Amino acid sequence: MTSGSTRSRIWSWVVLVVVVLVAAYFVQRNASVIADTYAAMGWQTVLGAGLLGLAGTLAIGLVWLTLMLGMDRANLPPFDGLSTFYVAQLGKYVPGAVWPILAQVASATRWGYRRASVVTANLQMMMLLAVTGVLLGVVLLPWVAEFERPWLAWAVVLVPVLVWLLLPGSAATLLRWLPLPDKWRLDVPVTRRASWAAVWWSLVTWGLMGAQLWVLLHAA
Repeated sequence: MTSGSTRSRIWSWVVLVVVVLVAAYFVQRNASVIADTYAAMGWQTVLGAGLLGLAGTLAIGLVWLTLMLGMDRANLPPFDGLSTFYVAQLGKYVPGAVWPILAQVASATRWGYRRASVVTANLQMMMLLAVTGVLLGVVLLPWVAEFERPWLAWAVVLVPVLVWLLLPGSAATLLRWLPLPDKWRLDVPVTRRASWAAVWWSLVTWGLMGAQLWVLLHAA
């Protein structure tokens, strides 16, 4: 009988093959447009933006890994966890948005985690990335907003709320507020140190992704 670990690896390869085939189809269909755009930008721009995008993607994985290592004290080898995370993320490009989380949940037992821990780590990761992205946008907004749009300044009132959402324990508080039955609650604590480290990696992620976008827009 095929073990759960083997099945997980098989499905990971299946998802990888499907995503690569779909990506190859779209690249082939738009090959001329892509080639013309790359030629106009130059290989230096494409290489620089690609490296920044790769670094930003790696930083997202470190947000998730930091949260996972900050709970349950389970045995999660970093390389094994990140390799599963990055392959599972390809599931976002397959119809349905839950495949990455389901793929990670399938590996929870192998790592010695409760399944609720994996779900909680993903929810907190999405919240941290959303909050840090909005916070950076609000902080940078006064430097780029046009004076003809003074109403944009009101976005500053969001800063205290956003900062509270980044504090350790705020995610657990939000989860407790959700109207869920007790058996469905995902109140899995994350250490303060891991929480702050995850906030740091979230900020690094947006810094790298923002730099990538700046490089591409500057070239365009």
